[in-house]
Parts: sequence; structure tokens; C-alpha cells
Amino acid sequence: MDKPNSKGRILAILQLLKEKSDEEHPVTTAEIILYLKDRGYSVTGKTLKDDISVLQDFGYDVILSNHQANEYFLGERSLQTTEIKLLTDAIASSRALSAQKSQELIDKILTLTSDYQKEYLSPIIGVDDRTKPTDNKIYYALDNIMTAMKEHKQISYYMCDYNLAKEPVLKNDSEMYVLSPYACIWNDDAYYVIGYSQKHKKIISPRLDRIQDVHILPEMSCPKPEKFDLSDFSGRIFKMYDGNMQTVELICDNSLVKNVIDRFGRDFELEPVSNSRFKATVKVSVSKTFLAWVFQFAGEMVISGPEAVTKKYKSMLENVIRSEEE
Repeated sequence: MDKPNSKGRILAILQLLKEKSDEEHPVTTAEIILYLKDRGYSVTGKTLKDDISVLQDFGYDVILSNHQANEYFLGERSLQTTEIKLLTDAIASSRALSAQKSQELIDKILTLTSDYQKEYLSPIIGVDDRTKPTDNKIYYALDNIMTAMKEHKQISYYMCDYNLAKEPVLKNDSEMYVLSPYACIWNDDAYYVIGYSQKHKKIISPRLDRIQDVHILPEMSCPKPEKFDLSDFSGRIFKMYDGNMQTVELICDNSLVKNVIDRFGRDFELEPVSNSRFKATVKVSVSKTFLAWVFQFAGEMVISGPEAVTKKYKSMLENVIRSEEE
């Protein structure tokens, strides 16, 4: 029995164009009419042309690609193919999402393109082949934190670590932490919640995969400290700027310019010292994180000053050698 509902017919045409058409795979008038007939809609060529005009009037980029054969495809979409590729690869690579949740999100995004494009837009390496959490705890923790921020409420959580059996265990005698959350930041493939801890009397940034049992508390969040600047804080925490800043000189192989820029941006002094090396003068907190960052370049980057920092780095290297000999 034919369906008289023109609204349903137009939506069916739109669904067909979304799923079964693109620039390289247009659908003919005959194919559209057959598709509609299978779903109980009776339509003529003229009615179809009118329905497509309605879709175009409402902003859908339905393109007539072959005037003689009357072939149509959906051109401009909510996301372009390159944008979809970037998103699906980022989701597949994310260590904050389980394989199951990653696949769910990828499948949702791929509904925005045609069936023909889904295959080459899917991640080349399957989500099950990545280092990912085995559950959705980070996802649900993030959901609770975002709700708490929206409602200006505090959250509670427990810090966790791993034992030698690679099992999560609670830290600090299962102490419960309370935080006024202000922001969630993605950095180096991990999520952090930034907020004020009344216990520590300062802003802290626990990593979401290192906390458990996030709950929204009835108490209202503490106001942000008057001089708190999120950009400045995240720069200090995530770019080795935390603590007392010092000016440090690094002698680097020319191949490491990109690595210094990746870490410090372009706002540092660079001076060639030979045909193969340059000196970078950077502002940094001389922490274990910074010293370990220098160490990874296996001598292609060395600290040339100040003397106190070179001594600290040398001491770290001696400790490494001693631990290897024990």
C-alpha cells in the first residue's frame, strides 16, 4: 500500500543520498524511485524533482551530476571527508577511551558520510590493536566532572596506582580527595581535571586515568583564585614550567630544532654554534621531567649552563649508572 506522507518520502530520499551517494557514486532517478517503492512510496519523476528542490531549499547540497541520466549526489556535508578522517584516527588512538567506546564514537561519526567512503575513512589500525583502557571509567569520570562544573559543585575521588600484579590500588590509605573542578584539559594523550584543592590550598591537576570513583558532592565549588589563569597554569604544568623558572642553555644537534619548538614553542633564543649544532636558551623549571626530557636525546642535546643545572643533570646520570651496577 502506497504511503501518502510526502514528509516521510522526502526524509527517505535524504537518507538514501546520505548513505548511498557521493561525488563518485551518484544515484539515478530510477534508483531513487525503486528505493522509495520498496519503502511503500509511489513517486513520479516530476514529484521526485520537486522533493529534491525542497531539500535544496532547506540547505542540503543535492547536486545534479548528469543532466541526461538525472543522477544526484549529496555534496557538502556536516563534516568533510578529511575532517572525518582526522576525528576517527584521533578517537582510535586515544588512550582515554576503551576500544568499545572508541568504536561506538567512530561508528557515529561515519554516519555523516556515504557507505562507499566509510571503508577508507575508518582507522587503518583497528581500535583493538591500541593501548587502551579495558573499561569506560575515564569516560564516566569525565561526564561527572563536566556535570559538576556546569552545576558549580565539588567532586570527590580516590587516587590510584598500580601494584606489581599490574592491578589498580588506592593510594594514601584510601584517602578521599575533594576538588572544586574548573576545567578538563587534554594533554599528551591523557585527560586532566584542573581545580582547587582545599586540603592542598592550591590548584592541582590529577590525571583522569589515575583517579577512581568520581562523585558529585552537594557542596558548591570554591571560587577560582583571583589571579588564576588557566592558560598560564596549563603551560607551566604541561610544558615543564612548574615551579621556579630558570634560564637554561642547551647545546643541541641541528636535527632537534623541531623538538625544542615542540616543547617550548618559538619564544626562545636560538644561536648557531657550529655547522651542526645550535644553542637554545629556554626558561624552564629544572625538574626530573625536564632532565629526563634532555636525557632522551642520548647526547644530541646537552645542558651547558648554568653550572648548578649541569651539576644536577650530572648527578642524575650518575644515579642512573649506579642503579644499573647494583
